[in-house]
Amino acid sequence: MSAQANAERFPVTDRDIAWKPFGDYEGFDYRILDVDVKRRTVEMMLRFEPDGECFYHRHHGPVASVVLEGEHHMTEVHDDGTVVKKVRTAGEYTMSHGGHAHIEGGGSVGGVIFFSLRSDQDHIYDIMDPDLNVVRAVTVQDFKAAMDGW
Repeated sequence: MSAQANAERFPVTDRDIAWKPFGDYEGFDYRILDVDVKRRTVEMMLRFEPDGECFYHRHHGPVASVVLEGEHHMTEVHDDGTVVKKVRTAGEYTMSHGGHAHIEGGGSVGGVIFFSLRSDQDHIYDIMDPDLNVVRAVTVQDFKAAMDGW
C-alpha cells in the first residue's frame, strides 16, 4: 500500500486528540504534547480551520515543524518590511531559527502541524498585535502550566 493511501486511512485531526482553543483566539486549536522546563523545549500541534490563522508572533529559538495534514501557510515580515509568503503541504519538514515576525494558518483546506520549539532562555516566543508590537511574552513555564491544567 502506498504512503498516500495509508495517509488517507489514518487522519490525524479528530482521532482521540484533546484539542483546546488558544485563549480567545479563533481559527485554530492546539494540543501540547510535552514540555521540558529544564531543557526549555515544547512539543505541540496546531489544528487550523480552513482559512484559519493564529496571531503574529516571533520565536526566540529554533522551531522544527512537520505538516501532518492539509497545508501550512506562513507570512513572514522581515525587519526591513519585506513580506515573504510560504505554503507547505502534508509531509513537509522545516527547521527555522526564529527571528522574523510571522503569522501562520491552514489555507483553504485547513491543516494540522507538529511543532518542536527550543530556546536557550525561558522566553519561547512573543505574541504580537497586527502592528507587530509585543503584547505578551510566552515562557516555557506558561506551556508547562497549560499542559498541567489540561
